[in-house]
Amino acid sequence: MTAPNSPRTVQQYIDEAPSWPDGTPASGAPLTAMQWRIWLLAAAGKFFEGMVVFLTGVALPLIAREFGLDGCPSPLKLGHYY
Repeated sequence: MTAPNSPRTVQQYIDEAPSWPDGTPASGAPLTAMQWRIWLLAAAGKFFEGMVVFLTGVALPLIAREFGLDGCPSPLKLGHYY
């Protein structure tokens, strides 16, 4: 265990067991504030990753037509983004 005044690591925040304000441990699934932040940031990251992949797939035909890239296979056009 760490000393009371030492900074906590990210893993300690993740492993933290939720408890009620009176100190009794919670038996269910409530998350601590830091665990909610970590979950929300991870969910937002996955959302934007999927959005970028989807929008690139939608924009790919338009980009290929604009730059005259119809002769090369689609994966080679914007493959360096993945």
